[in-house]
Amino acid sequence: MPASAEQYIHDLCERLMDPVFAGFIDAPASTRKEILDYGDAHAAQWGYSLDSESLSRFRGVLENRHALAEYYQEEIAAPLRRAALSHLGEDAEPVRNIPVGLLPLLTFDACAGIAPSGEKFIALDFGLGMCCTFLMELFGKLRTWGSDWAHDPGHSAEEYAAGIASLAYFSVTGSRDALLVALRLHDPAATHAKGYAASGLVARTWVLLHEYQHILLGHLDHAEVAHLDLSADEQIPIMSYQHSLEMAADRAALLTFISHARASLSAYSFVESLGPLLRFMRLREVVRSLLRPAPPHPSHPGAEERWRAALAVFVAEFPETEGLADWSCGLLDGSFDAIEKDVRTQLYRSQTGG
Repeated sequence: MPASAEQYIHDLCERLMDPVFAGFIDAPASTRKEILDYGDAHAAQWGYSLDSESLSRFRGVLENRHALAEYYQEEIAAPLRRAALSHLGEDAEPVRNIPVGLLPLLTFDACAGIAPSGEKFIALDFGLGMCCTFLMELFGKLRTWGSDWAHDPGHSAEEYAAGIASLAYFSVTGSRDALLVALRLHDPAATHAKGYAASGLVARTWVLLHEYQHILLGHLDHAEVAHLDLSADEQIPIMSYQHSLEMAADRAALLTFISHARASLSAYSFVESLGPLLRFMRLREVVRSLLRPAPPHPSHPGAEERWRAALAVFVAEFPETEGLADWSCGLLDGSFDAIEKDVRTQLYRSQTGG
């Protein structure tokens, strides 16, 4: 009898966990020490504000694939699932029991898959799911650099931009060197650490809400089954949706998010959370396109289109914020346009040896 979808995704996670962690487990002691010497920052940079007990457990399971897979499910996927379900409220029942996990999806940010048992599951990409809060930290420091309210004047704006570029490269390739470049800009004791964590959770929750909305809107009835390569010898069947259905799920996820947070949501917090996420997705697209040209699912909307559509929905819901949203987005787009150029330059140099 095939394993349940929950056990299936756990087993996949154990076999195919993030390349950096997999490499960490198999690395010499000196290499493991180099990463762990970043101290508690190593855990916090993945996007989770851990208490001392959780952090101790995290460090203790790093050299055990089975324990680390359980950690991913219990400490990362499960809290995210609870957050998304709380946003849906009474509408959550049809998706409440669908397993959620982290997998190296490579060409997707998230997807709905089909286990051998025939049950559905939802997978989020390792790279995106585990970099969200660190992204928010680097962008917050870049955005405020040089101002009276600078989050951290200790590094240059160029360093923060390069850090985000490195984070994008790491999130797609698992490059340990790229991770270490970005980690050197991380401060686990930053004054704004709680804000970064909150923005990171908002970003990840929206990604999961998007997948839930495909199911709630009945999109499974109109989906095609495609096959996604997770590794050279591991392939899973996933649900592939038309462009219009992807945009509809985006819109429904955003409206759910707005409805849940309407009392406290502002143009500032919206742009601080979903803006960097969607522009970061664009950076990941650039990395993928240069490393692996011709993406296999061209009907999927690009991150740029999704960002503009999300902004239009937000302004329609909060017309009084249009001016602030335009101003904030101008800063966001200007920053990420420069970072995208940096990503392209770095990849060109790495490929040409220049």
